[in-house]
Order: sequence, then structure tokens, then C-alpha cells
Amino acid sequence: PTLHILLHRRKREYPPEAHWNKVEQDRKVDEMMDEILPVFLMALGLCFDSFSVSTAKGVKTEKLNFLELIPLPLSFAAFQGGFFAGGWLAGSALIKFISSFDHWIAFSLLLMVGVKMIYEAIKDGEKKLKKFTWGVIIFLSMATSIDALAVGLASSAMMLSIFLSLSIVALTTFLISTLGIFAGYLFKRSFGDKAEIIGGIILIGLGIKIVVEHLFF
Repeated sequence: PTLHILLHRRKREYPPEAHWNKVEQDRKVDEMMDEILPVFLMALGLCFDSFSVSTAKGVKTEKLNFLELIPLPLSFAAFQGGFFAGGWLAGSALIKFISSFDHWIAFSLLLMVGVKMIYEAIKDGEKKLKKFTWGVIIFLSMATSIDALAVGLASSAMMLSIFLSLSIVALTTFLISTLGIFAGYLFKRSFGDKAEIIGGIILIGLGIKIVVEHLFF
């Protein structure tokens, strides 16, 4: 009788419907992870440029506060997500047309800001610009987000959810860019004004990297 009661309880606690519901839930979780992982890896790949520019921003920051910390990562996240969505919605013909000249735009913007940083760091006895203006932030956001067009198109071809993908790309960009500012700020405290020269060199090098990748790879 005791064994019969135990078996009866087991059937009540784990009915067949609950077992299949759990299997279905596990399947949905696996499908979600299969979608999240590739998007997250693509988002990390897109963030390298944003991280480099954020480091350059950090070396121009005298004191970290909310107003210094938030605008650049927020702009990067908005542009990266916007360009990603544009690529997801646009056709391959538009992406091919843009890719014929986008790298030169990115190179020009990064070169301009990089040279400006180096010039301001070398000047003696003159007032230096310690902030990235909103105009500079928008230029840099555009320059580092162009590749997101192609990634967005690839995500569309992979039949990935645009809302989930967009959220992951924007959030990852924001977090990585914020870390970049902290890294640049710490670097600035260690190396002083020389860090601004290095930050400018990083931007110029990033522009050259973008052109080389588009022309030869």
C-alpha cells in the first residue's frame, strides 16, 4: 500500500503534461540562446571601434561625472542601433552602394578629430579643449557605426529578431563604450597630457584600419 501511495503521488506531482511543458520551455530557451549568442558576438565585434574612441574621450576627461560619462556611450549606442536597424531593413543593393565610400567618410572624420587632439595636446600656454562637443560626438558616432549596416543586413539574412538584436547591440555598445572612457581616464591619470597624443594616434590608426579593411579584405 505504501508503494502504491508513493507511485500515485509521483504521478500527481509529475503528470505527462508537465513533462512536455518543461520540454517545450527548454526548447524555447535553447532557441533564444541560439539567437542571442551570435548577436552578442556581432555586437562585441562592432564595439571595438567604439571602445577605442571612448578611450580617446577618456584621456581628454579631467574629472569623471555623469555629464562627462553618459553622452558619448549614449550616442554610440543610438547610432550603432540605428545603423544596425537600417541595415536590417535595407536591401543588399543599398548596402553595396554605401560600402563603396563609407570607409572614406569614417577615415576623414577620425583623422580630423585625431589630428585635433594631437594639436591641442602639443600646444603650450594656450587653452585646450577638454571636452568632446556634441558635434564631435555625433561625427565619431557616425564614423564608428557604419559597419553596423552590414551586420544588420547579415542579421536579417539569418532571420534574427530585429527587436532582440537591436537591444543587444545598443546595450553592449553602451556598456563597452562606458568602460572605454574609464580606461582612458585611468590612462590619463598615469601618463598626463601624453595620453591625449596617444588618444589622437588611436583615432588616426582606427581610421587607417577601417580603410585598409574595406580596400584589401
